Amino acid sequence: MGISVELKNNTLALNNESELQNLVSKLKAPQSVSTSVSTRQSSEDVFNNEVSIDGFKSLYDIFVDAMKNAESYYDREGGYEEFKEKYASLYFPEYGDDYSAYLPVSDPALSKFLNSDGEIIIDGETVNMKDISTYEQLRELGLTPPEEVVIISDEGAPSNTRVGNIFFPGTPFQLLPNKTFQMNNRRIWVTLDDVTVDNIARTKAGFDICFRKKGFLGAWYNHWALTKTYAHIGPQGLRVVDNKTIDGYSSHDHSFFLVNGTEISTPTPTPGYYQKDVYGEAQIYYDALRAYTFIVPLHYRFFRWW
Repeated sequence: MGISVELKNNTLALNNESELQNLVSKLKAPQSVSTSVSTRQSSEDVFNNEVSIDGFKSLYDIFVDAMKNAESYYDREGGYEEFKEKYASLYFPEYGDDYSAYLPVSDPALSKFLNSDGEIIIDGETVNMKDISTYEQLRELGLTPPEEVVIISDEGAPSNTRVGNIFFPGTPFQLLPNKTFQMNNRRIWVTLDDVTVDNIARTKAGFDICFRKKGFLGAWYNHWALTKTYAHIGPQGLRVVDNKTIDGYSSHDHSFFLVNGTEISTPTPTPGYYQKDVYGEAQIYYDALRAYTFIVPLHYRFFRWW
């Protein structure tokens, strides 16, 4: 990535903080944006560029290893205690029934340059970059389950009366954003991203698929799972914006561009200023609740001069 680094006792050493910010920016810059072409990713591939330095194990590497092995610990007596001890460098808030392990760093890209203690050497000084220490911080980052829980009944599960194709097997079930849906020992929820504009004036939106599993003594935890999505926006599903399979820990993040012709424009009281609404639908397959195809209504609103 064009920057020389030194490795000291599994800790990266950089000359100054600007070098670190440059590395993080380069790692994040080419984020993959889905198109109509089907793709398969792992949530390890949050960013297209990966950090690979011989002999270096990052805080992010530890988190990924924890997520891959979580089920073998949480689902048995005493397993959670072993898991927490083995992955002590992660953050365990133990808030309510949430016993998930979380990265103690708010920026996953940054965590790829930090050692197991969240440290990096800047200009000869060891700096701890951990910045997560409360559950409220996790809430603000959108990493925790919504408090409203909707139970999906085993018997006579409600299905949608709908017109149009169902792209995955299973009974269609409407999954409303920002509500936690639970069936037996599984939970799933979806959050819609805010609309943003990138540095070349492209309008971007997306959604995140999140899930949890209930382990021994009712502890809910993050783990490794597979999801598939098919999403379209605009009148009559004008544009397919997502057709992707992701295999990895929660959350599974999806992003796409909003293009002209997919929005509904409404004039505002300010001349030349319009409210833009984009509607669509995402269909989701979750391998832990494969009896259902989850239907998520999409609605994005933003304002723009015309």
